[in-house]
Amino acid sequence: MKKDNLYLLLLLLLFASCNSTKQGISKTTHSLNSDWQFKSSNDSIWRNASVPGSNYTDLLYHGLIPDPYDGANEQKVQWVAELDWEYKLTFDVNADLLANNNIVLNFDGLDTYAKVYLNDEIIVNSDNMFRKWNVKCKELLKEGSNSLHIKFESPISRNILAAQQDSYQLPDNRVYTRKAPYQFGWDWGPKLITSGIWKPVTLVTWNSLVIKDIYFKQTELNKTQALFDVVGEIESDLFQKVNIEVWDRTNNICLTKTMRDQSDSESGSSFSIPIVIDKPKLWWPNGLGEAYLYDLEVIVSNNDFSETFKHNIGIREIKLITAADSIGSSFYFEVNGIPVFAKGANYIPQDNFTTRVDSQRYERTIKAAVDANMNMLRVWGGGIYESNYFYELCDKHGIMIWQDFMYACAMYPGDKAFIRTAGIEAQQQIARLRNHPCLALWCGNNEVDNGWKDWGWQKQLAYSTEDSIEIYSNYKLLFEETLPDIVRLLDPNTQYWPSSPLWGWGHDEANTEGDSHYWGVWWGHEPFSMYEKKVGRFMSEYGFQAFPHQATIDSFAGKDDKYLFSEVMKAHQKHLTGYETILKYMEREYPVPTNFDDFSYMSQVLQADGIELGIKAHRRAMPHCMGTLYWQLNDCWPVVSWSSIDYYHRWKALHYRAQDCFKNYMISAVLRQDQIEVFLVSDSLANTKGSLEMSLISFSGDILWSKNLSITQKANSSSLQHSINVSELPRFDKQNTFLNIQFNTEEKTLAEETIYFAATKHLKLENPEIKIEQTNHNKGVLLTITSNTLVKDLQLSVKGEVIHFSNNCFDLLPDSPIKVFATGIGVSEGIKIELTHIHKVAQQIE
Repeated sequence: MKKDNLYLLLLLLLFASCNSTKQGISKTTHSLNSDWQFKSSNDSIWRNASVPGSNYTDLLYHGLIPDPYDGANEQKVQWVAELDWEYKLTFDVNADLLANNNIVLNFDGLDTYAKVYLNDEIIVNSDNMFRKWNVKCKELLKEGSNSLHIKFESPISRNILAAQQDSYQLPDNRVYTRKAPYQFGWDWGPKLITSGIWKPVTLVTWNSLVIKDIYFKQTELNKTQALFDVVGEIESDLFQKVNIEVWDRTNNICLTKTMRDQSDSESGSSFSIPIVIDKPKLWWPNGLGEAYLYDLEVIVSNNDFSETFKHNIGIREIKLITAADSIGSSFYFEVNGIPVFAKGANYIPQDNFTTRVDSQRYERTIKAAVDANMNMLRVWGGGIYESNYFYELCDKHGIMIWQDFMYACAMYPGDKAFIRTAGIEAQQQIARLRNHPCLALWCGNNEVDNGWKDWGWQKQLAYSTEDSIEIYSNYKLLFEETLPDIVRLLDPNTQYWPSSPLWGWGHDEANTEGDSHYWGVWWGHEPFSMYEKKVGRFMSEYGFQAFPHQATIDSFAGKDDKYLFSEVMKAHQKHLTGYETILKYMEREYPVPTNFDDFSYMSQVLQADGIELGIKAHRRAMPHCMGTLYWQLNDCWPVVSWSSIDYYHRWKALHYRAQDCFKNYMISAVLRQDQIEVFLVSDSLANTKGSLEMSLISFSGDILWSKNLSITQKANSSSLQHSINVSELPRFDKQNTFLNIQFNTEEKTLAEETIYFAATKHLKLENPEIKIEQTNHNKGVLLTITSNTLVKDLQLSVKGEVIHFSNNCFDLLPDSPIKVFATGIGVSEGIKIELTHIHKVAQQIE
């Protein structure tokens, strides 16, 4: 027999051995998301409701409240959260459905205090937004018409009652409710406390057997094989023999087939089956390689029925390394044996009304992170556990996820009922997310330990010694016992970190141990230059505010509202001294516009410059520092905030700056008195040879000095490549000259840096002649932009249009063309580009 024929026969035999006889489908899911009605409990009129949804979005649909995001309307709709709300549904059940052996009513998310009645019988008493409820209900259903009635109690009234019953006052009443903390208001978000059915409702029928859970537990990884235990749980009508198959659908290979006799098993409905994937392709973070995914499928069947489970997995090892060293303790992520510098931002929910975030918004947000060369997002603990689709996108694009549990900035109860619901929440969320290769870390909370030790709660609330002991004991019970125990049990391959940060920013240890939230800039009013001194081992929070784009401001403010302390602008600035802080920093180094639009633009320049200084200081300090996640990536409504992308997905100057700073290669030049130190940073896993090209150039384009060096940058490192004393340079006007530095290979420029010798407000900028050539290109317009003189912080915009530019808010060097690709709906050659830059703004001030 020929080799080809023998190979074909073996494939056919393998396929036959893994292809069981066709069975009926055991499980059927019926949606119950249509035809709901709602009303407040003191109203008599029922109106149509959307499920998933909330009381706020339903009221908006019917025109019963103004848009809370418009103007100062937020305060006009606070009454909504103070009322109780009711939702009801009538649905038909036929004899065929009732004939199924098992019928389960699933509520994936109820927000939050809800009593659920099925045909007037109470079946759920919800106290947790973050958990699901599954109720066997065959005996309660009847042929014909059936009713669901859900009564939601106001979270505000429940919190007040819980606080009154406590023997001491906790720092914030919101802690009594397992509900998205940010909805109670934050210093970037409105107070809009929702109630309603925020995730799908389904009626599931099944016969004979059903898969309850599958966990692909990686047990070993080497160059030739990846070993997994497929750990599952089955529910069946009776003990019986079942066939279990595991398929690699990416390569159409049956990995294993086994028969299991449940009646002989000591583990009952649980099973664990080993599988081997030969010659595994690894999953890598963005920028380091392909985020390769395997499409795995588990089929469980008997003679009559079958049930399947599918999930994309990535083969990788992610470890958090926290090892004692000469200065403290490290904090970095090792991926597939390689120390990886984490580059990214903190992520908050994309809307205060979470059900309005559709797949397109998720795709745009994750694409923005990928396009900015990020490899990690921190899902912050004051929001929500995100949708499955969010994590699937991060899997696909190589974005590692630091996942907080949903606790932030307050102390929490420790009674049995609270710990029980917190434990169930953790069990369900861990089981849901643990198969995602993007998942890098479970973190207990955001700033709870930091707040207890540094924010003065004990003194402010006059705790007795006994109170303090009890409150902190409750902290340890939840974050140092309950949550880590559940993580170790259900997701042993993902590490747990109890609280972020390890130390508050006022402690010296914040620079030497664990992760750090550095807020000396902004909260402490320390200068941006402190970013170069306060460099911790992993910078998991730091940030600065800026205005959103003018078109975003136009969405909530009228012409007469456009001044800093108008009622509307104050409503869209949630930090008590936000505008004063922006102004204080702007006055230090920038021209301060009196025109509102120019002030908005200048705030973005200010934010971008400040955070760029931080990012470069952090990357330059590797391996001492191995991560930089600025606060924050996105917004939940149109607002003046720390975000780099505003609510309508318009990139601020910071996001463009991050796109450049997070490239695999980065130059960071530091001027220390009369010494210029030129650092080169590389995340590449290979050494790189190239040339370091330095030029001292006047604003009008005269080259005053230049120097080229052949260098080799070591893989995955930061190094001081060159040092220049200013005395070595020809005499030059520090207000009219810049130093341009490039790292070039024969093929392209890998990194570029431009540094100035005076504060922006002291630069002698000239009126530029800017030319823009437009050419239609690949469903967009290619802009070639040139100038006869330096243009500082050039911002491109198109009035009234949502346009995305491949580069923006950049310095345009004299006689050095920059190509920018513009895309958006209806973009074509001839679009009118509006230009803003520092000199233009400064002229208007004069």
